[in-house]
Parts: sequence; C-alpha cells; structure tokens
Amino acid sequence: MMRLVLNIFSIFLSILCLFLIIFFNDFSNLIISFIENNFSNDKNIQPINKFGIKLYLILIVIFFLILSILCFYKFRNFLHKSMKDIIDLPKLTNFLFFDELTKKNYSYYFFAISIIICLSITPYYLIIGAPAPEGFIESFLTFFFLVSALIFLFSFFLVLKEKEKIYKKKSILLFLFLLSSFMFFIFLEEFSWGQKYFNREVSEFFLKYNFQGETTVHNFFNPLFPLVYPLFGFMILISCIISWFFSPSLKTNFRIIFEPHPSLSLLILLMCSFSIKSNTEFFEEFFSIFCFFYSLRILLCIINPQKKVFSLQFHKNTL
Repeated sequence: MMRLVLNIFSIFLSILCLFLIIFFNDFSNLIISFIENNFSNDKNIQPINKFGIKLYLILIVIFFLILSILCFYKFRNFLHKSMKDIIDLPKLTNFLFFDELTKKNYSYYFFAISIIICLSITPYYLIIGAPAPEGFIESFLTFFFLVSALIFLFSFFLVLKEKEKIYKKKSILLFLFLLSSFMFFIFLEEFSWGQKYFNREVSEFFLKYNFQGETTVHNFFNPLFPLVYPLFGFMILISCIISWFFSPSLKTNFRIIFEPHPSLSLLILLMCSFSIKSNTEFFEEFFSIFCFFYSLRILLCIINPQKKVFSLQFHKNTL
C-alpha cells in the first residue's frame, strides 16, 4: 500500500515539476511580485536579488524533481544498493546520530531541525539580506543566547547536585559556569546592556570611542570584525573536524561531553561560511542557533545519561 502511495505521489510531483518548468517565468514573476509587496520595505527588489529568487526557485524545482524520482520504489531500491557499494551507510548513520552519553537519542531531532532551520534562513539571508537591525528576527534570535545561558546554568546545578560519581566533576562544573557566563555576556552585549530598552543615556566615553555609540564592549573593535569573525568561525569548524575525524581511539569524559555533536555538522558548516561575509549579523544569528542546540544537547545528556557513563575516565571513539 505504501509503495502505491509513494508512486502516486511521485507522479503528482513529476507533473507539478513539468508545469513549473513550462511556466517558470510566470511563476517566478508572481513570487517576486508577492515578495516585493509584502516583505520589501520600499516595495522594490534589486535585479541581483530577483536573480537570487529565481535561482532559489530553480533549486526548489530541482529538489521536487529529485524527490519525485526517489519516490519510485524501483529507482529508490537501485539507488540504495548502489550507495551501499560507495558509502558505508551504517557508519555514516552512526556518525550523525549516535550519542553514547544518553539513553534517549535526540540526535535525529537535532539533525532534522537544524537542517530545516538552515534551509529556511539561508535563502532568506542570500535573497532578502540581513534582517533589520534591532528588528524582530534579530531580537528573537538574540534571546537564544539567554536561553543557552539558562540551560548551561541549569546543567551546572544538575551536575552539582548529582550524587553519583562524575569523573572530572569540578572541571565540568567550571566549564559549564564559564559557558553560561559567556552566553549571558553575549546576550547583554547584543542588547547594549539594556541601554535602548530602559532609555539609559550613553556616557560621553562610549559616544566618543564606541563605533556605534552604544554601551557595549565589542563595538570598540568593529574594524577587527572582518578578521575576528572568520577566525572564530573557522576555529570552531577545524576543531570539530579534528575532533570527529582525527581523534585518538579513546576520548576523555570531559571532551566527549563538550565537543559539538556531528548531528550539528551542517549548521556548523553554514555558520562558518557566513563568518566571512562583511555583514557580521549573519554569523551572530547562526551562532545563537548553534549555541542553543549545543547547550540543549549537553542538558539532555545530563538528564538522561547512560548508566554510569559520567563516571568513566575514557570513552571509546566509535567514529
């Protein structure tokens, strides 16, 4: 029954793709007109952005076309057999979704949700551009830093109250406290320490030396951002690659808790890619999403740990 449903769905998608290809100009102009009238502040989209929208629509059509092909059982079965000869699928699945620290594996959800977020936000940034400063999207994503800080702090108290033996407990507590403090600091910096929301006057020192005239520390160093952001982004990416692919056979308890999980690999890759753009808002917003998932994974591992997993000094590297 399921095979029949998928075949029908495949035929429907194929017909839809055929119509989209034949009437692509009319369809793309309709979408561009809709975006101009509803999302553009000046009701006008630059030609380069119109081209980007058309390119994104082409990618959607290609995606639907590939999906329609994959829904055919015979082709899907053939592809699966071919992929098994090229890629070790069980090992890839283990790499992306296995988490030895927790009894309940949440990596599937992290991977799926992070991909949905990436596929939703990336085209928006590439086509529309950065969200308006202090706008809803930027303010909403900035709150992810606050949520991450609270999650790290909650994890800190859970570890502190844990009666079972935890190897390197003091080091884990210290690092959780530092992560929570760092997230609080970033959140307060992004909100200018409440300056705009409590109508606080900016001191003469900040007006004179701060590049944005705000009560913030990081805006004293705006000229360094084109260097610092890519350096920080690529440092995260390179450290993850080394940790995932070039690790020793045994990992310490501390390391396996705090290294980012491979289920966030696409999010980390995109975050790193956006770090080289001149507009730093892209990287900051991807970084806030990464911090949320990173902190949540640590909390879930602490709440639902494998039996005595935190008492071990070393863990076997399964990748």
